[in-house]
Amino acid sequence: METHLKIEKLAYGGSGLGFVGKLPVFVPMTVPGDEIEFEVVKQHKGYVEGRFTKMTKRSPNRIAPKCQYFGRCGGCQWQHIDYAAQILWKQLILEEQLIRIGKLAHPNVLPTIPSPKIWNYRNRIKLHHDKKGRTGFYALASHEIVEIEECLISESKLSQMKSCHDEGFTQINTEQNRNLQRIVTKLVKEANAKNILELYCGSGNLTFPLLAVAEKIIASDSDSKAIDAAEMFAQKNKIANVRFITQSAKSIVNY
Repeated sequence: METHLKIEKLAYGGSGLGFVGKLPVFVPMTVPGDEIEFEVVKQHKGYVEGRFTKMTKRSPNRIAPKCQYFGRCGGCQWQHIDYAAQILWKQLILEEQLIRIGKLAHPNVLPTIPSPKIWNYRNRIKLHHDKKGRTGFYALASHEIVEIEECLISESKLSQMKSCHDEGFTQINTEQNRNLQRIVTKLVKEANAKNILELYCGSGNLTFPLLAVAEKIIASDSDSKAIDAAEMFAQKNKIANVRFITQSAKSIVNY
């Protein structure tokens, strides 16, 4: 097999994608516009996984990763890509998924809203510990611990970091979550929707901001702990125009 490859796009999961003839080749840690030499890591029916061995031409969107652990730690995959290119490719990947998997001919995917903070934005991460007393993240495609002294995408110091299973599901980017709340509330206001049925409400992340423009909300989620937390918040703040239900979205819709 020819081992020279031009990376044409990014695939879901972060690997670069190029073609040898019509055969797709996925190579991690590459950027669209890179031209590389690669070796085959795994052959599949219809595609190949590769590892790049030599850079023959660098993409103009390739940058030096800021984190010293990048490439060993499996927590981040895109630090070698300029942020403007990252958010563009997130939009393009979502479009491709909706076309290929969702069977939508022309999905209307709006441009990605940039995060106000590129670094130190995550309000929770998942740390791992091993029997040797090491604390860190798993290495890429491995359960081997990569010890870290700091995580540049976490908003907390290492000693203050919390595991992501402590509080159930929450949005991990605080500033982007505020953007999400603002945009959803704006859309609901523009639609003049007064009575709302909210599915997958969690602990009320969108529910409570929406009460500023809605008259009544029925909000459901199958996670009873999340619903309990939402009800406690509503009771504590004497919010009466919302009803929380522990029920799956499917059963609510088919009710």
